[in-house]
Amino acid sequence: MPLAPPSDAPGAIDSQYRRLSLLLHQAIQLDYAGRTDGQPVYVGWAEPGTATSASKWRIAKLTYVANQVTQVQWANGTIAYNFKWDDHANGAIITYS
Repeated sequence: MPLAPPSDAPGAIDSQYRRLSLLLHQAIQLDYAGRTDGQPVYVGWAEPGTATSASKWRIAKLTYVANQVTQVQWANGTIAYNFKWDDHANGAIITYS
């Protein structure tokens, strides 16, 4: 039986091919203001024009020590574009792993 072709929808994860269809043009949000060692930096990606309240963001949490990234964690452990940037630092809604 032939495999179904992968989805080309932006942000789609195809379980058969283990691939993520990345967006070619992305808006980026960065939460860095006032960060020092031991405090995380959050980075979010979405299509340009996406509202920060829309569930269409991919979010990463970066941990730094001595100006070097020591850990990269993804919102709810996935690289899918299905989170709200407005919730990026709300541990009750998003966990990182």
